[in-house]
Amino acid sequence: MARSPRIMITAGEASGDRIGAGLARALLARRPDLELFGMGGEKMEAAGVRLVQDASEVAVVGIFEVLSHLPAIRRAKRRLEKELRGVGADLFVPIDFPDFNLRLAGAATRAGVPVVYFVSPQVWAWRPGRVKGIRRLVRRMLVLFPFETRFYEEAGVPVAFVGHPLAEERAAARSREELCRHAGLDPGRTTVALMPGSRRIEVERLLGVLLQAARNLSRERPDLQFLVPVAPLRVAERRALVLVRKRTPRLGVAHASRDELVLALVTPRGWHGSRPPGLATPSPGSRAESSRARCPASR
Repeated sequence: MARSPRIMITAGEASGDRIGAGLARALLARRPDLELFGMGGEKMEAAGVRLVQDASEVAVVGIFEVLSHLPAIRRAKRRLEKELRGVGADLFVPIDFPDFNLRLAGAATRAGVPVVYFVSPQVWAWRPGRVKGIRRLVRRMLVLFPFETRFYEEAGVPVAFVGHPLAEERAAARSREELCRHAGLDPGRTTVALMPGSRRIEVERLLGVLLQAARNLSRERPDLQFLVPVAPLRVAERRALVLVRKRTPRLGVAHASRDELVLALVTPRGWHGSRPPGLATPSPGSRAESSRARCPASR
């Protein structure tokens, strides 16, 4: 009796975890017998992917954080390579996260496992020389934006435009007023979302700056209130909770004076499926999320 096809999917960030979960659900809807495994977060796990590696352990940014986490990153790569060969994967689908995933794609290619890359690295914007490695390693590139198709065609990489998964999400089921009430905020006030990102280092470096900016704005505009959507990856969520509580002792106060900050945390369950607040201050990696919510973003 023929065994079920085995597909390894790896995502390293909150956005990739969400896209990977959608991919897993779509694949299992067509082929319930598929065996899906790899690296991701809670959403991919809930969608039916057996996690060999938790993405939060490798979701780093910046050369110094990469160096400090190099042993953990290497362990994760070795663990995934071992699983790739051990279970006899039939296909490898890396999702974005190129510095990690392209190296893993090399291991897959050497093991004879075809690679279909989902969500193109931004090679058209920086480090374009990487396209040579992509041409050698990737059987097909699945891109989110139409202009990427021409770039890869000209580079000799087989490519297919699949559209952005966020465009297929349902219209918001919860109104902005309901979102505010869920967060313990006043629906009648102007609400600003502070979006530092999902990676631990982004939260550590950006959240304090965003909170200080929020305090400064509150002194000028006492009518403003703020919320922080907490990323779904476990480590980032815990770190955000700790940092916000440290930096904002009076969390979620009912009203603000010039020395108080009205702010609330919103978990993924509360944020997704809601209409947006009035304004967002997203990190570069969170801009897709603010765009999905049709929320005006500051620069």
